[in-house]
Amino acid sequence: MNKKGFTLIELLATIVILGLLALIVTPGVAKVIRNSKFNTSKASLEGYIREIENASALYMSDTGNYPNSLEDLELDGKNLDKVSNVDVELENGSVKKLMARVNDVYCRFEKGEGTECQENMFIGTYVYYDPVNNTKCDTYTKANSASGVKEGCLRWNVLSVEEDGTLNLLLDHNIVSGKSWASKADYVTAGGDGDAYDASTYVYEGNTYVAGLNDKGPVTIVSQLNTATSAWHSSLTRTDSYQDYNGDTLKYTVNYNGMKARLPEAGEIAAAVGHPTYNEKTSNSYFYLDSLNQTRIVGYGKDKKISDYAWLFNNLGNGSQDVTNTDSCLYYGCSETQAKSSGDYAYWTSTSVAGSTRDAWSVNCNGRLISNYVTTSYGVRPVISLTSDIFE
Repeated sequence: MNKKGFTLIELLATIVILGLLALIVTPGVAKVIRNSKFNTSKASLEGYIREIENASALYMSDTGNYPNSLEDLELDGKNLDKVSNVDVELENGSVKKLMARVNDVYCRFEKGEGTECQENMFIGTYVYYDPVNNTKCDTYTKANSASGVKEGCLRWNVLSVEEDGTLNLLLDHNIVSGKSWASKADYVTAGGDGDAYDASTYVYEGNTYVAGLNDKGPVTIVSQLNTATSAWHSSLTRTDSYQDYNGDTLKYTVNYNGMKARLPEAGEIAAAVGHPTYNEKTSNSYFYLDSLNQTRIVGYGKDKKISDYAWLFNNLGNGSQDVTNTDSCLYYGCSETQAKSSGDYAYWTSTSVAGSTRDAWSVNCNGRLISNYVTTSYGVRPVISLTSDIFE
């Protein structure tokens, strides 16, 4: 009997066909698996939310008051072991907002808008980390958001997520306050004999000042940052360079090598809100961080929606103060007195204004990314970089 096998060409053709089928089918299968995972996580988070609200109803029945936080509640349910790294905002016993890690993905819920999940952490997500002991820690039970605190369990915001999964985390409060970006202005009284600085002068209330320069970078606050974070874990290997207005001449570098934290860049802050028109070369300009279209939200109180980006400028962390608009300033998360004395609550970036010799970018507690004199007294809010697996 004559037996005939496959020829080499037939085998190669079969392999090619199978490979093409795999290329076509595999993404579809992966998408189905991914969607199934996200749907399961959404269901778990929504079940967890129901458990919170059921416990809130019991708390109200027992005490006559709505719970202030999850610490007030005794939670019990099948979803507890699936949810971690919880950050929640309660309103009259119901969940208004919640972000958490569910199974092995990250999910966010907002009342009236539903639940969404993704594989990486959401920008703005809170995480809880002790930088001295290099450990994650409990969420709402131990995290410290008090201004000036730099040891123990601290609350951080995800500023950005890099392709390799590295998280750039912005501390939710200033660890140093009231410092100049660079050298303090040299004060010269009107009619004085001048100063050695080669810089323009400006007049304020009849007195003449010589501006500090931004050509050497944020020398003063980088030194303060280095001192304040000396007890933290790990160290950076990073040098950031900033160019002049034309983009072709090196203006200054910020060398963080050997340091434990760095300053945020103005571009990072703009990217975190998806701002379409930020340009570090635009002098004496600013935009509000409270919306993508720069709409000015006037006033803030219990009847106002808290901005999705309040974490960038809310120094007190919880945004619960009922403050009204009295002089065209936005008070997000800080009192009127604090907003008017923003040196303790605003913070510097590492970025100078490229079209200016004496301005740098800062984040104000009234919700703006704005340029200001390098001699202004603002705070320091550090950024650290960690791999996301520490929070899993």
